[in-house]
Amino acid sequence: MAVAFTQEPSSPNGTQSSIIYVVNNLITSPQAKYICDIKESGASDILVRLKQPSNNSNLGVFEISDILHDYIEYDTPWLIQSPVTSSENTKTFSIEFGEESSTSISGSLTISPNQINDEIVVYPAVTDDEEGFNWDSGSYLNNYLSNSPDDLYVKSSEYATLSLPNVSGSTWSNSYQIEVYDDDGQSMVLTNIFGLSISPTTAQQRLIHIPTGPQNLKGVLPILTGDTWSYYDITVSPSVGDSIVKRYYRLDDCVEQNGTRFAFINRLGVFDYYTTELTNTEEQSFDSQTYRQTFVNYSTTDGTVPYDRSRRGETIYNKTIETSLTAQTDWLTTEQVDWLIELFQSPEVYVQRGDTFLPVIIENSTATLKTNPKGQKLFTYQIEYRIANPKRSRR
Repeated sequence: MAVAFTQEPSSPNGTQSSIIYVVNNLITSPQAKYICDIKESGASDILVRLKQPSNNSNLGVFEISDILHDYIEYDTPWLIQSPVTSSENTKTFSIEFGEESSTSISGSLTISPNQINDEIVVYPAVTDDEEGFNWDSGSYLNNYLSNSPDDLYVKSSEYATLSLPNVSGSTWSNSYQIEVYDDDGQSMVLTNIFGLSISPTTAQQRLIHIPTGPQNLKGVLPILTGDTWSYYDITVSPSVGDSIVKRYYRLDDCVEQNGTRFAFINRLGVFDYYTTELTNTEEQSFDSQTYRQTFVNYSTTDGTVPYDRSRRGETIYNKTIETSLTAQTDWLTTEQVDWLIELFQSPEVYVQRGDTFLPVIIENSTATLKTNPKGQKLFTYQIEYRIANPKRSRR
């Protein structure tokens, strides 16, 4: 009797959910164990082999989300100028189950792998325990992988992208229309800027990143790099389902010291972007390691020890520099706060400096989400962070 499934996770799924397989029918022999082999789809090499004996009901329970997450990398599409599919953000794994056993307690093992198997597509999405074991990927069918508000804000000098999942796995066909408006709400430009039709043959083709920031679109819409526009709408029209729209309002770009452009991995495992509008502050702290040498030069090389008033006593042999930065948001709505908590929770955060994105560490240890719902309608955040690669000191 071969090993069989009694429970399988849904697909697509999130690697930061609980991905649970339950199998039964383990052979009743000495040293018997279930075997779970994890491979990338189409590959022969085993990434990980798990073994476990059955429980009292002859069942084997395997929770493999952490293992799958170790083989996922976050895409970094910040600077793209046209739509691209994923590189490492989405993968298909083959999950194979078998068994091993022996004829005696001390005998050699007979291994029978890959009696049953399942293929699962995964994104690095998060599901909290109270939301259930599986990531509800279907809720993002024909929608963006983002919990951001429909109205976003961007400077003419900034980059942005949006990511779309093909959770159905069928051929998808999308067109991207951009309409630019002036301060009076009058249309300045209307263009069907991109079109894409993909029949996914790999997991990577089930995720697409599209350029949405002014700097990403400057090659086809140079008007966005100026200051004559007020806002623009990006409309994605999939072959199945309703069109989806994001609106980008222009922030003032004239004061260079104002605002910080953050790029952060959201709960769905792709990048979101947010600009704080108010003035930045920067502080540097210094830590010096010193030793004290004697005023008399015992290491003389010429046989004399003259009086040397400038001889240093306490000497710095190492100095470290820590730079702390603060970005101040303007007033935020509850919807914005619910989304921006993902910035504080994010495992990877960057700030835009010109055409470069620098990795940073968010220093805030707390963030207020809710206060009095009647008296407190707006919020503001002071985001404290430091550059992940600190300044070098002089020695």
